[in-house]
Amino acid sequence: MNDQELKQLIESNARAIESLSTNAGESRKDFNKLYQLMANLAQTEADSKKEMYRIMANMAENQAESKVEMYRIMANMAENQAESKKEIYQMMGNLDNRQNELSKRQGEIVEVLKILTKNQNNNHD
Repeated sequence: MNDQELKQLIESNARAIESLSTNAGESRKDFNKLYQLMANLAQTEADSKKEMYRIMANMAENQAESKVEMYRIMANMAENQAESKKEIYQMMGNLDNRQNELSKRQGEIVEVLKILTKNQNNNHD
């Protein structure tokens, strides 16, 4: 191999090495972009999971609050129903007492009418 051929071979190898270096640098840039995209994807996934768990926790809290409110309403309804029943039974008792009182008075009125009728019959005789 002569000097000219050797020089051409060295230049050719130098261009090939330069091309490989450029390709390796571009590959490194591409890998860096890829790693950055993967990191962004992982962060997005982590953020999404965090938000999902926050929403689930809020839903559980709201459900618990709703249950508490529902049981409070049910307790109030039961209390109101008990009070209403008590009032109804009191009113029924009062009505029974009034009915008894009216019956007693009716009996008294019947007795007075009997006496008046008897007196009237005695006065006519």
